Amino acid sequence: MHGHGYAPPPQRPSSAQLVVLRVIFVMLALFSCGFLAWVPLLRLAIVTRTVRDWMLCATSGLVIIVSLMLIGAEPTENLDSVQENLGLFGLLGGAFTAVAYYLFAEIRHFSALPPAGAFVPHPAQPPAYGYPPQPGPAQ
Repeated sequence: MHGHGYAPPPQRPSSAQLVVLRVIFVMLALFSCGFLAWVPLLRLAIVTRTVRDWMLCATSGLVIIVSLMLIGAEPTENLDSVQENLGLFGLLGGAFTAVAYYLFAEIRHFSALPPAGAFVPHPAQPPAYGYPPQPGPAQ
């Protein structure tokens, strides 16, 4: 009749863990020259569970695929073609954009949660079904 009550608030990881994870995901995206720029956005989408972050992860994957198609479709050995430059700009620009958004959104997400080990009081339970609240003292 009363149910299980309110769920406990989500626990925030320690700040050292967050910094290490951020460094790993940023290095993964930048040191792969943009090939793995979708990985930090995938982690962000899993953590925040918002549709916007899932769409940005998919968009990042599409940008990488289109950039690789531009680079690979050049039939000549000309290293300074516009098509290859656009592909390279797409890879590197996508990587820097993905990293910037990842850091912005993850820092904002975890700053909204209470610190690790903090006491968060639960809201008061509503009155049970069928029992109206008793009137308080007259003022």
